[in-house]
Amino acid sequence: MNAGLMMNRRFLRSVNLGKDRASKEGLAGYVITPSVRNALARIEVALVEKVTERAFTLTGPYGTGKSSFGLFLLNLLSDKKNIAWKMLHDVDNDLANSFKSSVWGKSSSKGFLVLPVTARCATVAELIADAFENSGFDFSSSVKDDINCLRNSTDTKMSMSLINSCVTQICSNGYKGVFFIVDELGKVFEEARRDNAKTDVF
Repeated sequence: MNAGLMMNRRFLRSVNLGKDRASKEGLAGYVITPSVRNALARIEVALVEKVTERAFTLTGPYGTGKSSFGLFLLNLLSDKKNIAWKMLHDVDNDLANSFKSSVWGKSSSKGFLVLPVTARCATVAELIADAFENSGFDFSSSVKDDINCLRNSTDTKMSMSLINSCVTQICSNGYKGVFFIVDELGKVFEEARRDNAKTDVF
């Protein structure tokens, strides 16, 4: 390691999407590499084109910045005036302009409702139910009932129907959609292997 380089202290520990999202120092020292820009460009394509491939998996060894990228993306999607946008403009002005246009578009001022999920040994349905419940969004009583049903759902088709119910209400309030950012996804597979009666590893 070059003795002249110093790493920001926050990056000496693992990023937590929930906790670091609320911290003003969450993005301090974050470096927007060519790989980060490439990933953002690929996500942008999925946001603006009529494609079904809207789920992305970022894989790599521990400590390579996956969670930090998730935090950076979360900040970009959550607020037009977030410091993350200035950071991106400073590195790639064209990408920043096009990505911002794709996120908010011309007809919506709210963009996406971004729900961070730090996975644990639980089913996907449980994690998504928790994310909806902790979103701060004012769901109707009927949709709150759907969230409770989702938490205990073991049927994929039923789970998707319940999730769609929540997303439909969110979109009816001016959002373009819901964007989940899931960290530590491997914990879900651990749970599927441990308790295959509640969830299917596939």
